[in-house]
Amino acid sequence: MHAQGEDAASPRTEPSRKRESVTPSTTDTTMPASPERSPSEGSASVESGEKRRRRRGGRRRHGSGGADGAAQSGASQASQAAHELTAPAQASPASAYSGAPAPAAPAAAPERSERPKEHGESHGHRDDRPRRDDRPRRDDHGGKGRSERDHGHGRDRGGQGVDESYKERKHIEQPAGPAPEVEIPAFAALGLEGKLLAGVAAMGYVDPTPIQEHAIPRVLAGHDVVGCAQTGTGKTAAFVLPILQNMHEPMIVDGKKAHPTALVVTPTRELCGQIEEVGETLATYSGRRVVAVFGGVPYDPQAKRIRKGVDLLVATPGRLLDMLRQGDVLLDKVDTLVLDEADRMLDMGFWPDVKRIIDAIPAGRQNLFFSATMSKTVLSIIADTLHDPIFIELGGTAQPVDNVEQRVLPVNQEQKVDLLVEYFRHHDPERTLVFTRTRRRAERLSRTLNKAGISCEAIHGDRTQGQRQQALDGFKNGKIAVLVATDVVARGIDVDNITHVINFDIPTNPEDYVHRIGRTARAGASGIAVSLLTAEDVHDLVAIERLIGETLERHDLPNFDYEKRVILESSQVRPRPGKLLWNGGANRAWNKTGVKRRVPGKRSR
Repeated sequence: MHAQGEDAASPRTEPSRKRESVTPSTTDTTMPASPERSPSEGSASVESGEKRRRRRGGRRRHGSGGADGAAQSGASQASQAAHELTAPAQASPASAYSGAPAPAAPAAAPERSERPKEHGESHGHRDDRPRRDDRPRRDDHGGKGRSERDHGHGRDRGGQGVDESYKERKHIEQPAGPAPEVEIPAFAALGLEGKLLAGVAAMGYVDPTPIQEHAIPRVLAGHDVVGCAQTGTGKTAAFVLPILQNMHEPMIVDGKKAHPTALVVTPTRELCGQIEEVGETLATYSGRRVVAVFGGVPYDPQAKRIRKGVDLLVATPGRLLDMLRQGDVLLDKVDTLVLDEADRMLDMGFWPDVKRIIDAIPAGRQNLFFSATMSKTVLSIIADTLHDPIFIELGGTAQPVDNVEQRVLPVNQEQKVDLLVEYFRHHDPERTLVFTRTRRRAERLSRTLNKAGISCEAIHGDRTQGQRQQALDGFKNGKIAVLVATDVVARGIDVDNITHVINFDIPTNPEDYVHRIGRTARAGASGIAVSLLTAEDVHDLVAIERLIGETLERHDLPNFDYEKRVILESSQVRPRPGKLLWNGGANRAWNKTGVKRRVPGKRSR
């Protein structure tokens, strides 16, 4: 019985005896490996233990604690050093329990430095862990790093870093001879000079649009202007033309910094490039230089280009702040500031960056705000930057153009892709723009349409600037019939003859719907806007109908095998319940709830 009790108790006392074997100051290097655990298993267990301690954020203990903890830690260090000198390839069985990592074989990675920390000494990086500078960064692409000076540049909010393969488009060269004499009476009556009239003729304009007719004389007079007009009505020319004519001082070129006299801030790269292209054409014979800078592309070529001189600078907020920090741009000479699509910059979270840019510009400037939608929230935010402004509102604050035929196709969520493919079989997609809600859905839909035999490309924020520009150029040239996009390009695509705009996902923001369908029926043309409606989108559709002031008609696609649909009509949709917010019981009263509140400082009766 006594022997049986000893055998039964031995498993519980064995670990303690093994731990006590660590305390001697010397280690027997000739001790064979334990038959219960191989050296590799012991090393693996220590490694896993180290990983668990790192995940928990705890510190590795040296020694067993207590009064003899320091002596035990020093003995363990001496034991490890003696073991490394005598038997580098042999692991001690005690190392599996001591907490010290087993020594590695000569062919393995370099060993860790396990020196015990003194009191108050910080624990630094371990030798086998990559330093912060050595770890791969999120913006690294294929191991192509940027120069030290360019580190951190070109990363507008939500971008994917720098596209080293990006190639700039060919810029318009200004002719050396005098400007040709052009007679455009409608634009001349607005007060434009002959050099700018030649640029107007190069754009193909004959008669000004309503926003141009109202805005150009007031901007020429030096007033602050807030212009709200429908998409595709020529708002870019409405502020570029008078800005170019109001430039009287010669361009400053010192080869070190850029000193623009006018600044246009835009939310997206595509819109930035579009304004530059229009500005270069209008300034062809004026002698003024228009340059655009934006993120997602290498920094140095853009910095080199603006150092040659710039009169009108078009920029996205992120890249402009980068250039201000590096000292490549100074805004002390800017006398005209334009915020294009100010509401979009507010939605995208750019407003703090825009405020920093505004603070770097002289206070006595002219402010111009243009957009297709201008909410009360945006007007209240920009009110402190305006000086006795003139408000120009044409066609309502958020009204689509009359030449757009709007349709709604109710469908179940599972049949949206099949319905879209069937729609393209009945309607030849000459030049169709499809909008989705997410980037991943845009990629999946693009691949599905390509498999169905429809030439398609996707453009969204996850793609590099070169890929986005290539897809947009193919869409403009007619090589691509369908372009699937997110709202990042809803305000940056100016392509002629877009026949259809399809909302594969109805936008949650009603104003985005107006900007989406405004990509078609531009410059007096006609177009068709189709929205695929599911049961989950009825509230968003009702909000859109409330914004534009009309109920959209619903249609079914002929010869399409619809599944059973349960989609409410707009008149049947009830308002969404408001959010229930806890107010700390501020509205609670004892006569309503039967609970009398105790007033601090008074005794309750």
